Amino acid sequence: MSVHALILIIPMFVILFWGIELLIDAFKKKKEKQNLTFFMLCGFFAIASGVAFFLQYFRLYNSIYIIVVFFALSQFPSFYIYIHSLTRDKPFSCKVYLHYLIPFLSFFTALIIHGFWFSHEENIRFVSEYLTGSPINEYKYKFAYVADRIYKDIFILMGLFYYWLINRRVKEHRSKISDYFSNTEEVNLNWIKVFNVLVLLALVSGIFFHAMKREFFVKNPYMIALPYGILSIFYFAVGHFGSRQVRIYKPSFFNNYGETESSQVSSALPDSFKTHLTNILEEDRPYLVPELSLPDLAKLCGTNRSYLSKFINVNYRQNFKQFINEYRLIEAEKLLINEIDHDIASISTICGFSSYHTFNRCFKNKFGVTPGAYRKSQHLVV
Repeated sequence: MSVHALILIIPMFVILFWGIELLIDAFKKKKEKQNLTFFMLCGFFAIASGVAFFLQYFRLYNSIYIIVVFFALSQFPSFYIYIHSLTRDKPFSCKVYLHYLIPFLSFFTALIIHGFWFSHEENIRFVSEYLTGSPINEYKYKFAYVADRIYKDIFILMGLFYYWLINRRVKEHRSKISDYFSNTEEVNLNWIKVFNVLVLLALVSGIFFHAMKREFFVKNPYMIALPYGILSIFYFAVGHFGSRQVRIYKPSFFNNYGETESSQVSSALPDSFKTHLTNILEEDRPYLVPELSLPDLAKLCGTNRSYLSKFINVNYRQNFKQFINEYRLIEAEKLLINEIDHDIASISTICGFSSYHTFNRCFKNKFGVTPGAYRKSQHLVV
């Protein structure tokens, strides 16, 4: 196998590897992986078409050209829909699939041109001659080329648009997770920062690739190493982080969505619910569970998440994460003083913190010193 061919097929192997792993997760009823699996499928067809063209398998390229128009343009919408499925805190709406409208319209345009207007022989000639730089003066070939050029421009514009849209979605998600989760390390989507860097590189290389005519890469085959090398890294990173991303919003978030019981919460509420909430936290100590979420506590209190969230915001001037961590820190203070045999790392776990780093930071913010320094100040030895 030539070096040129190896450069072309490496992204396909990367996509296949992660695509199979994500598909297995999807079969295990991990629905959040289904959209990411489709994203990998879109990438596979897009890369496969490039491999077929640049290795001059023109008949294969022609046979998949029409569906590749759809899959190539669906890459960015499918990744956005994956992020949307992770970050939605409301019931699912089919409206999200309207993001596939442009890929579908482009697919039907390609179907009309290459499925009905062109004969099989004309399609082969269009691919093997016109797209590789041989001049053909017939208007229908020029029309098909303009359409092909438009697909490329749409791809670039969609990449820029969905880059902005994905980051806006993630920013909105991060702004509200502290109102929903007591620990946010696994749900903050920090790996999107890596995605941002890689997608920018992919967009730059994609713009370079689509701005040049295909004949340029036919005559300079090793120039394809730049976009395909970046795509290999891009798909590997998305597969790696995406396969490890946990589901953020569990079904309990949607069970009581839309209830109007708590549309208004005033600071002059009766003390009965405050007492009820305090009793549950002190007696049942649900804050010791690292995965405790707002709906979990709302269920224990016999109310819905909207009411509880507004109640905590109005009466304690804190978000849910801050409110629960206050109880965890009180518990940690007791253990640091009374439980000499427990090391600090185990205390952070016992008290419900998801990591020692988070525990150390929160403890220092509240008490002004680290847990270790606090324990020493109480004249205790670790």
